[in-house]
Amino acid sequence: MEIRLTILRSPHYNDTINVDEDLQDYFSEQRHIKLNQQITIRPLLQPELEVHFVISSIIDNTQNENENNKNKEYLVSGDMCRIVVDVKKTIQDKLMSEIVENDNCDEDPIRFATQRLRQILITFDIQWSKQTNLPLLIVHGHLGSNKRTLVQYACRVTGYHCHTVSSQLLTGDSAAATLKRIENALQTAIKCAPCVLLLRNFEYICKITDIDNDDSIITNGIRQLIQNIQISTLKRPVLIIGLLTKLQTLNERLLSLFSYTVQVPELNIEIRKKWIVKRLSNIPLSDDFSIDMFLAQTKGWQMGELEQLVHFIIQACSARNKEKMIDPSEWSLNSVDFDIALKKCHSSKLAGQRKAMIPSVHWNDIGGLEYAKKEILNTIQLPLLYPDLFGDIARTGVLLYGPPGVGKTLLAKGVATELSLNFLSVRGPELLNMYVGQSEQNIRDLFHHARLASPCVLFFDELDSLAPMRGRSSSDSSGVSDRLVSQLLTEIDALNKTSTEQDTGKNENVQIHHVFVIGATNRPDLLDESLLRPGRFDKLIYIGVSNLHEDRMKMFDALTQKFNISDNNFDKHEFVKRCPLNMTGADFYAIASNAYLNAIQRSIKLKVDSSLQKQNVEDDESKTVLLYDDFQYALEQFRPSIDKNDLKQYERLQDGFS
Repeated sequence: MEIRLTILRSPHYNDTINVDEDLQDYFSEQRHIKLNQQITIRPLLQPELEVHFVISSIIDNTQNENENNKNKEYLVSGDMCRIVVDVKKTIQDKLMSEIVENDNCDEDPIRFATQRLRQILITFDIQWSKQTNLPLLIVHGHLGSNKRTLVQYACRVTGYHCHTVSSQLLTGDSAAATLKRIENALQTAIKCAPCVLLLRNFEYICKITDIDNDDSIITNGIRQLIQNIQISTLKRPVLIIGLLTKLQTLNERLLSLFSYTVQVPELNIEIRKKWIVKRLSNIPLSDDFSIDMFLAQTKGWQMGELEQLVHFIIQACSARNKEKMIDPSEWSLNSVDFDIALKKCHSSKLAGQRKAMIPSVHWNDIGGLEYAKKEILNTIQLPLLYPDLFGDIARTGVLLYGPPGVGKTLLAKGVATELSLNFLSVRGPELLNMYVGQSEQNIRDLFHHARLASPCVLFFDELDSLAPMRGRSSSDSSGVSDRLVSQLLTEIDALNKTSTEQDTGKNENVQIHHVFVIGATNRPDLLDESLLRPGRFDKLIYIGVSNLHEDRMKMFDALTQKFNISDNNFDKHEFVKRCPLNMTGADFYAIASNAYLNAIQRSIKLKVDSSLQKQNVEDDESKTVLLYDDFQYALEQFRPSIDKNDLKQYERLQDGFS
């Protein structure tokens, strides 16, 4: 028996590729084959590469000449037949998908995310003869949304070849050189039709040079290149798909070339939960590892980020169990592995964009501020517990103002922790950008991330630097500050909008997202007045310096609760009474940290003296003991950060805004 194979043309390998040895290995086992069947070979030295062949001829010497072998299936192996590759011929055809499709897209996030894209590719395949121009598509989504993987999956399912090229590799010394490289990439895709030319980072296609008119030259060149292609000569569809992170980064001239725009959809919580359970199904979960906790901590995360987090969890579990020399059959994931992986994921390159997470600041870490805690809880907790009662009148904005160092930021984190809300923090200057329009875009992106992480606390620190009074800044000649304030007001107002559900046959007002905005500032008088009107930062809470001994004791206890104080002469109450009355929470922290530093220095000196005397002293940092003298020395060296005159000024501000 003789089996003739013809190579299937693909953009991933040359037509003359030699995989004879790999073919022998493939047919070393018995295989079921039939005429026109596609087989896939993965070379031993390049396992990531797939080389496709089509069985173009089967010559069976035992078969009668008149017998039709078109649909006949053979069971063959290398020792009973001769394998011949036709090197003078190639076949241009679609791929036979090995992926089994089903109608339930909710079972798999990839099938869910590529549903519309697959429909577009199938439509072009069926109606290609009616097409007059080469179709161009834009696929855009957030960083880490696996845009490239989704397009490649859609191509594989629908039988398209996928020719992936990064836009940076198309960079030429001039616009003409760039157009030439684009043309070469397109010709490669045409030779392998049906094919998708996938251009990654498409926003860089017009940022190749600094010449002003290069973007228009490239746009017109691409348009002319597409018009020159004779669609009638193409028997199979060819599409160009550009990948973008933000649709706004593409100029209007280039965007006008594209006929279709596909946005990577956000995954709902049910799909994400099924995917996470499936990904972690191979490793047992301990009792303290909760899938619901996983979902709560990763709200708004993209597929790539979730995949990375799962990888880090398994990595942490492996390292922990190997260190304890536990048998792999007894491994299990626990909450410690999740915490390690979450911290590593937040510090990774993929998490370069701002992420929301539940902080770890509890009420017992915040001394005093009982009135402020109560007011914030009433503003945020009640709408979460009784959304039907509040409807669209729920407050979304709280402004904390007062002297620096009194615990405004810590209080916002504590609220998010106690209510299990995601926390997204930003300082005003972090949103400013030198490029026109980018600062406003940063605010839009920030609120978008907050909506994805709902329920979420969005905290603006140093709000006065982000939203000063409009029209009063002599240094802002470009009007950036005024546009920032306007954009901020627009986004805050959008949080109060409601949607109308028609599914039940009656109108019901439902809050779209639970996003609570908390601002912190030292100077509320510098803020734009429109921010303080009802519906925005309408709840103002003054966080001042408390003179009450009970509040000051709570601050000191919260800061020293983990200290090992072993001195009968030290009386906390007497020590706090000796502290100046204009001390803030940050001042108490300075005294506590300086006292601990003194204890460490004394401990180190003791160990050095003991080593000189050749005495054994246990080296255990957890046994650092603080004495009365440590706190006394720290208090003697201390100076309050706010003097009495400044404190009176802040109290006058309180009277003006109360």
